[in-house]
Amino acid sequence: MMKKLLTLLLSLTMVIGFAQSHVEAKKLLDQVKKTTQGYKNQKLTFTQTIEIPNPNGGFRSMKKEGVIFLDKDEYRIELEGMVILRTKNKMYTIVPDDKEVTVLPINEENKDRVLSPSSLLKEFESGYSYKMAGSENVNGKKIQYILLKPTASEEIREILIGIDTKTQQLVSFKQTGLNNVVTTFAVTNYQVDLDLPKSIFNFKKKDYPGYTIIE
Repeated sequence: MMKKLLTLLLSLTMVIGFAQSHVEAKKLLDQVKKTTQGYKNQKLTFTQTIEIPNPNGGFRSMKKEGVIFLDKDEYRIELEGMVILRTKNKMYTIVPDDKEVTVLPINEENKDRVLSPSSLLKEFESGYSYKMAGSENVNGKKIQYILLKPTASEEIREILIGIDTKTQQLVSFKQTGLNNVVTTFAVTNYQVDLDLPKSIFNFKKKDYPGYTIIE
């Protein structure tokens, strides 16, 4: 579940090049990818909505708000009190409700399995088809949608991403599972090239007195 959450969150900050392509969709994705990779850093405020189908019809909906700071392969995700830090050498999952911190060292053996923008590029490089899926004006912005479908997946039916055509930024990511669970991330504020202090990506034990540290 944690890997899925991280995958979806980090997918908000990039667009990747897939093997199969529709010419217009590929051109737009390449433009967004180039724009995104040109940023020094990024800060995205977002909402996460999960819609779970009820046995008798309709959906049960859960909504959360969060923020992600991204600087190359380092990131900080804050979601409903939980904090996930990814530094060059370690990943920290901080859960205040449990007063617990889980630490995962990043080494040569697992560095490609620990989620980061570069590892996500590899994960989604192939196995998807995609095409343009219409556009609409949202709050004065033209949003172009691209539909992605996995050629083979045990979990995902389709992914719909929304792109602001003016800024060439990814503004929404909607994943529909084969179980009909719909997970949507919508960016409410997108900031780039900020003067972010490096300390926001650091973990200090003294800031978490009374916490259990699992290493």
